[in-house]
Amino acid sequence: LTKMKQEFSWKRISSIFPTGDKNLSLLSFNLPIEDDGPGEISQSFSVSLKSTQTLVEKNSVNTEILDATLPQLTIAPVAVEEGSDAVFDVTLDAASEPYTVTFSTSVDGSAESEDISSSFVVKDSNGNVIPKNEDGSYTVPVGETKLTVTVPTIVDSIYERSETFELNGKTEFMDSETSAIGTIVDDGSRDDNLDSEFDNDKPVVS
Repeated sequence: LTKMKQEFSWKRISSIFPTGDKNLSLLSFNLPIEDDGPGEISQSFSVSLKSTQTLVEKNSVNTEILDATLPQLTIAPVAVEEGSDAVFDVTLDAASEPYTVTFSTSVDGSAESEDISSSFVVKDSNGNVIPKNEDGSYTVPVGETKLTVTVPTIVDSIYERSETFELNGKTEFMDSETSAIGTIVDDGSRDDNLDSEFDNDKPVVS
């Protein structure tokens, strides 16, 4: 209880029950909960009642505080030269304890499965790789608000105009996924700054 004093307005409550009143069996009271900012997932505290005659605590009950601002995430779109890594920036709500996120790619746009790698890499804001859990999720460190998800694209020599795919993601508290578009460009208009050549598969007449 001492650890969580800042979470609610603490107040000692007392009441006098009339002697011999058998119909008086219910005592209710309100304990206001404080809104202290970033998501804290869930917390619990206990309430105990005692008689001033026996001085023995009885009927202790545990109560859970559910935070109204559970962590969410958003993903920014990205455009990349064919054969380069599509690096998506993910923005998260900070939390006071770790939680998990999941990501997936889909080719519902004009890209096909062979245009992107089937695997991707998730990193925190310091560039450290976050390992995948056994269930396919990734654990977000306490206080983290930025991730990157790197999806390699696969180069070929066929001109396909710009192609699009999606990165989907959600936190464990979101009912549905949010998505962002990744655009693969192979007309020479996008430089990945990794080499001296632009990937340009546009047909030429000689």
